[in-house]
Amino acid sequence: MKRIIYILAVISIVLISNSGQAQTYRDTIKTYEEILQRYESKTDSVRSLMGNMKLKYIQSTIESVGLPIGAIQEEITSHPGLRISYNENHEIANWVASMILPDIKTGNFGRTNDFRVDTSISTGSTEEADFFLKTRIEADKYEYDGYGFDRGHLAPSADYRWSQTAMSATYFYSNMTPQHPDFNRGKWASVEAFLRAYIMETETELIIYTGPILYDNMPQVKRSINEMSLPDEHYKIAIDMENERVITFLMPNQRIDNPIEDYVVTIDSIEKKTGLDFLTQIPENKETELESQNNPEPWFSGKQKGDRMPLTKSELPPKAYNTRDARAFMGAKRKATICGTVVSTHKSQKGNTFINLDKSFPNQVFSITIWASDHVNFPFKPAEFLMDKKICVTGKVTEYNGTPSLYLSNENNIEILD
Repeated sequence: MKRIIYILAVISIVLISNSGQAQTYRDTIKTYEEILQRYESKTDSVRSLMGNMKLKYIQSTIESVGLPIGAIQEEITSHPGLRISYNENHEIANWVASMILPDIKTGNFGRTNDFRVDTSISTGSTEEADFFLKTRIEADKYEYDGYGFDRGHLAPSADYRWSQTAMSATYFYSNMTPQHPDFNRGKWASVEAFLRAYIMETETELIIYTGPILYDNMPQVKRSINEMSLPDEHYKIAIDMENERVITFLMPNQRIDNPIEDYVVTIDSIEKKTGLDFLTQIPENKETELESQNNPEPWFSGKQKGDRMPLTKSELPPKAYNTRDARAFMGAKRKATICGTVVSTHKSQKGNTFINLDKSFPNQVFSITIWASDHVNFPFKPAEFLMDKKICVTGKVTEYNGTPSLYLSNENNIEILD
């Protein structure tokens, strides 16, 4: 075993002595894995060497793409797997740079929950009392007095389930902002899960920039002892350099009911809101192309992979609406024309046909039902013929299990757009 560790150490010195580039770390990690496979070694010491190398690789990769630059008050600090720009004026981060590696597929470390002050911040970070008061009432029992906000992670701990060291670093208060519970535990968590699902399917790696939208004279958490600012919005930027893809979310710090794709924007729009410049170390022509991307469809995975975005106004016929707008017509007395892409169909054993536009079951946003007795009114088999087509349907929009729905009795109420 000592011989294996010695070989690994020598390889590391040879490969890294003259370079700190991300590709060099990647090559070293690959060599480690090949040696491990050859010797079938599973020891803690070798795993520790590999883990440390991956954390250095993360830092080097983030630098190779570029830290955000802007005229902001900041103190940049490094932690395992993270770079954090802390804003003393607001007592929260300007941004946190991190990565998600395919290692999340096999990582099994649980939450460390070791929330703590970030002592690397020279002026001191926020702390527990900025979010709630905790009073001991018995030996192992406490009474909590919360201020109404979660200690919301910017870089989530689950992104580092392969490294207990890096996971622990996500619990520094410099990585926290006050987040509405319905936001933090709802659609914000859905965004984080969305990106991990993408990695689980593609086995690529993502560079992530996360932060709040900061501005002068922001509201503060009233009982925060450090007068911590309360963000109205948060953003998350994910970059897949291998496939040259970017997806950016901008979301309000509140309960969100719409699908997360409704909050996809461009990096350009985040730069305008924050005054920051992202992707500063990549060629300008590639930076321009990546920063203008706002199509979430290439990022869909699993059952969501066939989903489509709602039709835009330019794609809709006059006086027609997309599936995002359909909810407003539920229960209305007048008819409405709703348009979208047929992404899934199903014919039940009883002969009834169910059709979903834009999003498939179980995440459907608009459903069409054709009863078995009405199939004679169609010159085609709806479940087969309509699949993948862009269509408009006209009728009264009802509600079924919270989803806008419409019943079709004949082909006259269907318009095929393509």
